[in-house]
Amino acid sequence: MTLSDSNGNICSTWEFNFSDFDLKKDPHVESSINLLRSNGLDFEKIRRDGIEGRVFVGKFLEILSRHRNLKWVTFHGLYDLAYMLKLLSGNPLPGSVFDFIKLASGYFEYVYDIKFMARFCDGLMGGELGLNRAAKILNLERSGDAHNAGSDSLLTAAVFARMRKMYRIDERFIIGFLYGISARIPIFRREMMVPLHCHPYVPPPSCPRVVYCGRPLLPQPHYYVPVQLARFPC
Repeated sequence: MTLSDSNGNICSTWEFNFSDFDLKKDPHVESSINLLRSNGLDFEKIRRDGIEGRVFVGKFLEILSRHRNLKWVTFHGLYDLAYMLKLLSGNPLPGSVFDFIKLASGYFEYVYDIKFMARFCDGLMGGELGLNRAAKILNLERSGDAHNAGSDSLLTAAVFARMRKMYRIDERFIIGFLYGISARIPIFRREMMVPLHCHPYVPPPSCPRVVYCGRPLLPQPHYYVPVQLARFPC
């Protein structure tokens, strides 16, 4: 995930590795796993040292509930967005495109897909190109290895900034469109549900434990933290 301002000045990049994926149990395509391994991903280390998806979700939803007018930039981002929606909602993906874009609009207000944008830019092969090829045409260099989330995110931000500067695209005609589907994500923010247990909690004096993100610092058998929901106006 890369942050930048409205002028394309890049602030910083983070890469989140989730420990939930288990090669021994979860369905996967072996060729894809081999490709990621060849680009430096250590699935055993991620499984051991990565963060749990539910911990990320709570904090990420809190950020979304506090900030408006965020712009989300992807490259051929249909599958990326689908993964994020499944992670954030905690539910299977919708069965129709209409329900998918409706769900997406509840979390992501302004979405840009560079591969879709490239259709309207001279010299970018009508959008039929990959991220590395687009960066090369725009005279941008990658930092890090391809197919690593942090490196891909940083390059995506740089390509988007360069395209906006070079082509001066009218964003009204590209916002909300994802390469691969014809439906457009509407600009709409619903009231977002944020798990209360993902906020710092200071218990009353009678409670001997301090609980953060739903976990007791001094765990005991059969001890559970009830999950509550708080509403934040968006």
